[in-house]
Amino acid sequence: MASETIENKNDFKPFNSRRDYLPYLLMLAVIIGAIFVLFYQGRIWWCKWDTPVQLWSSDAWGTHNSQHLFDPYSFTHILHGLGFYGILYLIFRRKISLAWLLLIAVSTESAWEVLENSKSVIERYRAATISLEYFGDSIANSFGDIVCCATGFLIAHKLAFVSADACRYHRCDFCSFLSRQNLVVQMGHARSTVVKRRLGHA
Repeated sequence: MASETIENKNDFKPFNSRRDYLPYLLMLAVIIGAIFVLFYQGRIWWCKWDTPVQLWSSDAWGTHNSQHLFDPYSFTHILHGLGFYGILYLIFRRKISLAWLLLIAVSTESAWEVLENSKSVIERYRAATISLEYFGDSIANSFGDIVCCATGFLIAHKLAFVSADACRYHRCDFCSFLSRQNLVVQMGHARSTVVKRRLGHA
């Protein structure tokens, strides 16, 4: 029973009570709060050079970069999610449910998006890279980055779950192999004993 409780804490819980909705509601509130702060900082909703609307921008160095929902940098935010899962798993060791861990990851990524798009950071980036046409990520792009982070987190959880299942499978297979070897040894000893007895009577 204890092992089942531990495993359940490392997965998403079913919605059995209102409390189970809490981490998801907080997650939504964090994302809405981040969007509000980004808008307050002066970030635009979407790429001002885009007609018609495109969800993906493949040019990492052009004016459309960081202005659409997804771009080549989206993959780095997936890596953020992978890293967050590994760090949070090591810290909490299944002490809290996966939904709360995801909330921590989303909150951290949202805070990073707000900090990354602050006026001081943007000015430093413009000065260091001479990207004079860059005025921060669009709000849609920041939202896409948060979604990518959450996706990376879930991918990491899925990979860890599959790896754990594979380890359990191979461990059982190995135990079965040892059992068979032990049975063979016992049968060999029994056969040797019978032969010795027959030779003794002869």
